[in-house]
Amino acid sequence: MIFQEKQTIPSEIWSMSNLTHLALYDLDLHGTIVGEGLANLSNLELLKFDGNQISGSIPTEIGLLTALQSFNMENNNLYGTLPSELGILTKLQYLMLGGNVNLGGEFPTELHQLSKIVTLDLLRTDVWGNLDPLCDAVD
Repeated sequence: MIFQEKQTIPSEIWSMSNLTHLALYDLDLHGTIVGEGLANLSNLELLKFDGNQISGSIPTEIGLLTALQSFNMENNNLYGTLPSELGILTKLQYLMLGGNVNLGGEFPTELHQLSKIVTLDLLRTDVWGNLDPLCDAVD
């Protein structure tokens, strides 16, 4: 696929059910993450959309990506709160959401179960709360 400036996320991506790595970063992509489409990507291990213009909230369907190890949506225009369904992702090692200044709310207690987390980036967000239980849970 060839991308030009101010393109949206190609709808074809959401039907590529065998994908394990999806890295579309620094492309000035606009649009939202489609929850129903995200659910089709159950084999996904890496989702990297950082440095774009993606807006909207993180869909709860993120919890269906049980193979996901790296989720990087830094420096976009995400808003809302972190979905508790992120806590289902027991293989998740990298959760990078920094630079989404309208992403906020309390850090969900369900995320305290992410024992494989190596990198958690919430800089320049409005997410707050106690991370001590998460630190205690890390392998």
